[in-house]
Amino acid sequence: DAGDTFFVVLVGSVGVVAKENSKVSELENVGMRDKVAVASECTKSYTPGQHFGERDIVCQTKRSKTYKATQDSLLLMVETSDFNHVMIPYYIKQRLAEIR
Repeated sequence: DAGDTFFVVLVGSVGVVAKENSKVSELENVGMRDKVAVASECTKSYTPGQHFGERDIVCQTKRSKTYKATQDSLLLMVETSDFNHVMIPYYIKQRLAEIR
């Protein structure tokens, strides 16, 4: 998958699934079957206020990790064009400040 979306966790938890142990359990949720990672299978977890996906956008690479909700979650999704419009000027200012 292309790394074309930046995510901010608003509610819940999202984990990075270890590649060697990518089994997921299926849970019933509002009449639909959703795949949700078992927390013990995750190498890292993102909680409300934390974000991921920016590196793939900035480096223009394919999604480098597999992310799965470890509980019911609500995420803010920011597409590449919006991310670039808002965040790239911020990153440039931040990097220039680090150099000075």
